[in-house]
Amino acid sequence: MENKESATEIFAKYYSQWEKSPQRNASGYEYERTYVEMMQKVQQAILQHSVGEVSRKKDVKKKFKPVLEK
Repeated sequence: MENKESATEIFAKYYSQWEKSPQRNASGYEYERTYVEMMQKVQQAILQHSVGEVSRKKDVKKKFKPVLEK
C-alpha cells in the first residue's frame, strides 16, 4: 500500500506543476506536448521509486545470491 500512496504523491506533485504552467494553454499543440513531457517525468519518477536505489558498483550483481528457500 505504501508504494501506491507514494506513486499518487509523485503524480500529484508533477500534475500540480503542470497545471500551474502558463505555457500549456498557449495552443492545443503546446497543451499536448507539455502533457506528454509531464507524464514521461511521472513514469520515470515512479519507476525509480519502485526500483529503489541502484548500486553503482558493477560487482554487486555478480556477488548476489538469491534466497530460493522459503
